[in-house]
Formats: sequence, structure tokens, C-alpha cells
Amino acid sequence: MGDYVLENGHLRVKLAEDASHLTVESTKTFWRYEAEDYAVFTYGNAYTYNLANHAKAHVTQDGDSLHIVFDQMVYWVRFPEHGFKKPLNGPDLRFRLSIRLEDDEAIFTTESIKGLDNEIVAISFPHKPLRWRQSDRVNLVLGNEGCGSLVPFPGQPVFNITNRYELLPLYALYDDNGGIAVRYIEQFDHWTNWCFTEDACHVSTSQEFIRGIAEYSRSMRVSFLSPGENYVALAKNYRRHVQKEGRLYLLKDKIAANPEVGRLAGSVIWKFSVYWTENLPKGVTHDYSPHVLDKAAGDDEGKVANWTARSVFDTAHAAGFDRVCFLNAGWNCYGYDTGYPTR
Repeated sequence: MGDYVLENGHLRVKLAEDASHLTVESTKTFWRYEAEDYAVFTYGNAYTYNLANHAKAHVTQDGDSLHIVFDQMVYWVRFPEHGFKKPLNGPDLRFRLSIRLEDDEAIFTTESIKGLDNEIVAISFPHKPLRWRQSDRVNLVLGNEGCGSLVPFPGQPVFNITNRYELLPLYALYDDNGGIAVRYIEQFDHWTNWCFTEDACHVSTSQEFIRGIAEYSRSMRVSFLSPGENYVALAKNYRRHVQKEGRLYLLKDKIAANPEVGRLAGSVIWKFSVYWTENLPKGVTHDYSPHVLDKAAGDDEGKVANWTARSVFDTAHAAGFDRVCFLNAGWNCYGYDTGYPTR
């Protein structure tokens, strides 16, 4: 069996003629994305299917693009010949996907999903673009909640969380020999799962399609890091692409629109559990941040929870700072901070 091939001097994409296997390679590094389950969808937030195994594939090539149509869905659970299906009478879904090369990025687009019923269909394409083992010596970079996080492996605890609508829409996995990076443009109607087990780990984004509400096309962009590149290169590449797309909003522009933003530079950013009373309430003492996962990380950061505003100001001033920005964690209504009206 042969392959459909896309090449542009930066990347090489190989898709089996029957769409059963996909490989994306870079001229920069030995890192690659290789999977049989490269396109996976979940129906009704309950049942998950590998499209290459559960649907009929039709592949065409047009210049620097591959087009894949998956239709004739069979919702088997045990194996294809088994009559047990979930759901028993699933919708006649038709997926139109494409892979296109643009400079150093492979663009994975879910162009449309036809035949939607009242249930949500969430498609992951490419599925689990970051895959590694807990024992691998790699670094994971996550763009979450508007800031970046660097997570080194091995040694991380078992962890599984799903985040929706990240403000900084990119993530990457790398070592000294290079790495793989993923970014997306559409801000809404998706969620990203980070899963660290005792063995296999992954990060994967799914795009939600809802009949009559969210049926627009969605894209994920995959690129690679060269040997020696790290999160700095990831940030610079992201800035370059955002600038090229006309979406770069510089800090100086933010300051011009809101001068108070200029005061954030050079200030102490204090994130949680600040009391506006003169003294801490009886029985309350300094504590670790609620976000640290182990004592080593807590000891490294120090006990930053449960301070009064005055003590923070005094400590910052003694260290040479002239301003502090307080950002208390929690929600204002029905959240975990509602029990502390003085904060």
C-alpha cells in the first residue's frame, strides 16, 4: 500500500492510502508525530471513536493539501463484526478534514461535520499531538490561563485535567534534540486535556461542534523545534506568527489604551489569599499556595498564602519595590473564596 505525501522543504506528511496511518516529520529534528488514531471524536460527551477504524475514508490530494472525508460511520464497541453498538442508532455523520503545509507548519483543519444531531461532537485532530512516557527526560510547556508553565519530566505526579478556552493557545514538548509544538487560533468551542499517568502521558485538544451553534471550521497548527531550542523559541515563533496574522497587540498599545497597565511593570504580583484587615484573623497563619503539588515546590516558592495587604506592601518596600498588584484567586459568587468576605 502506498502513501499520499506532502513536502515543502520544512515538513513531510505521509498519509496511508486507506487513511489508516499518519506521519508528520520535520527537517529540523528527529521528532515526529506518528499515529493511527490521529483523528478521534467523542459523541455526546460519552462515546469515543477512532475515525480510521469506525468510518469509510476517502482521500484526495490537491497541491500542498490532503483532503479526507470520513463517512458511513459504524458505532461498534467490541470489534467491527460485533453487533453491539453505542449508540445503537448513531447519526450519519460525515467529517471533512484537511492537512495543509504552510511554511514550517502543518495545518490540521476540521472543515465541517455534517449530520449533527442534538448531541455535542468533539473532534481531536490531530489527536494527542504530544505523547510521551512518564520516564522520558523531556520538558512540557503549557499555555494555560493566559500564562506559560514549564513542567519537567520525569518525576511529575499522576494528573488529569481538562481546561477550556485557554487565553494562550499553544503547548510544546521538547528535549535537547528538538521537539514538537502545537497552536490554535480559534479562542472558543474547544477544550484541552493534560493527562500524566504512571506510564503514558499526553496533551490533546478537542474542538466542539454543536448543531446550529458551533459548526464553523477549526484548525490546529503543528510545528517543530530544532535541537537546542526551548520555550524561548516557542514564544518567539508564536509572536512571529501572530504578528504575521495581524493579531499582535503590544504592551505599549495596551498602556496607551489603559495607562494603569504601565504600572504593572516593576510591581510585585501577589496572587492569593490577601486580607485587607490590620491583622490576620485568629487561627490563620501563612501557608503554601493552593496550587503547589508537593512540598518541594512549596518550599521553593515559600508560604505565600494568608498575608495582610500591609505586610505585603511592607515586605515589598523593604526589598526595593514601590508598588504591588494583588490578584486574589477564586470566584466572587459560589466559589471557594466566598467564605472569606474580608479578602
